[in-house]
Amino acid sequence: MVKEYINGNEWTRKALEKMKAFLDRTPILITEIIGTQDCKDGVFIIPEGAINPDTLEQVKLFFPFDYDMEPKSWVHNIREAIVPYYPRIVEPIYENVELTPKEMAIKAEEGADISSIPKFEKRLVKRNCWRIDKILCFKDIFILTQEGITDSSGKFTPCEPKMVRYKYQGSSVIFLNKLRNKEFKDYNEASKEFFNRAIFIDEVRVKNEA
Repeated sequence: MVKEYINGNEWTRKALEKMKAFLDRTPILITEIIGTQDCKDGVFIIPEGAINPDTLEQVKLFFPFDYDMEPKSWVHNIREAIVPYYPRIVEPIYENVELTPKEMAIKAEEGADISSIPKFEKRLVKRNCWRIDKILCFKDIFILTQEGITDSSGKFTPCEPKMVRYKYQGSSVIFLNKLRNKEFKDYNEASKEFFNRAIFIDEVRVKNEA
């Protein structure tokens, strides 16, 4: 007696459709190749520019078709494997900090006019560390996920995931191409350009899915 019949062709069709929909929104360029490895059919995923630090070769990941797994979960596994290759940006957070009498005295000793020394000074207090998770190119909308916070001393602390949407005032494709081609001096420069040209839309609910 047959307990359950699984249509492998139908499973593969659904899985590849979900995978394509997911990959179309990723912030990195992906090459996908349907192939076979160790006598198993599946998909090779190649994130452009991702290099294996041990072999110094291009990263090439293989995901065999698993008919016992929901296509949605199969695609989620692909997402989890390529997330480390997503670009990161940092958002500096400044606050007005009241100067202590000692700090005001130091400024006076350095030649500042006592009457002109401000009581408050704008200082960098932390940096929000964001991962670019999704991109809607036709709308120039970025979806970012916060991974942690770096304090003023440089110490990184992970945080609960928080997702937000930004509307980029310019071409999202050009910005991502500049990131990929390393046209920015560093992530600080890339981050400055992004936040100078992006408008916050809203916070979105974090979903544990691809």
